[in-house]
Amino acid sequence: MRALQRLAYRVAYRLAQVWWWVARPHNQGVKCLLRDGGRVVLVRHTYGDRQAWEVPGGGLHRGEDPRAGATRETLEELGLDIADWRALGSVVHRHGGHTVTMHLFTATVDAGAVRIDGIEIAEARVVPAHALPGRLSPMSARALEAALSRDGG
Repeated sequence: MRALQRLAYRVAYRLAQVWWWVARPHNQGVKCLLRDGGRVVLVRHTYGDRQAWEVPGGGLHRGEDPRAGATRETLEELGLDIADWRALGSVVHRHGGHTVTMHLFTATVDAGAVRIDGIEIAEARVVPAHALPGRLSPMSARALEAALSRDGG
């Protein structure tokens, strides 16, 4: 069943890429800088560029408040129910024919409490903020750079 759900995410992602190329939409999403001391939580998805590490987050539902979206995404992807977010602003990213405004948030977490869903998220890793893996997605690299600079590193 899990393999079928992962396949559904991959197919949906490919269809979204076609839609982005045709419609050139402007979407909104969230990226969540989750810190545990001097470390940050990164994830790899089961769809898209499955080798790239990402800052947790995702797209907002229509009319959804960005803070509520950050809470929903971290609960869905990592099993973390976070209420104490600090907004860090936003960045605009253009990729694959579409534009995304990413609202940046940060929170302190216990990385030991992370529980990936295994469907959308293939792996989570906690790494030192000063020693990030070389293979970050472009959107996450931009969001992480902005978030770390706004959050004081």
